Amino acid sequence: ISMRVCLLVLCLLLVNLDGSLIVNLNQAQHASYYQWKSQYSKSYQSGEVEAYRLNLWVQNYNRIQEHNARF
Repeated sequence: ISMRVCLLVLCLLLVNLDGSLIVNLNQAQHASYYQWKSQYSKSYQSGEVEAYRLNLWVQNYNRIQEHNARF
């Protein structure tokens, strides 16, 4: 599956959620997430789980970036 298809599917999944999850990704975060997901052979059983896991990944990514910026 190409990156564009993954992006499209993810966007459609997020649009279909009830609005309780809003993920604001920049290109670097998005690319890093899919690289990580591929590297560790991650797959999820539903769009809701995928969106939840993506949200957690972004939170962790941001926390790590903030931590690294201090040192």
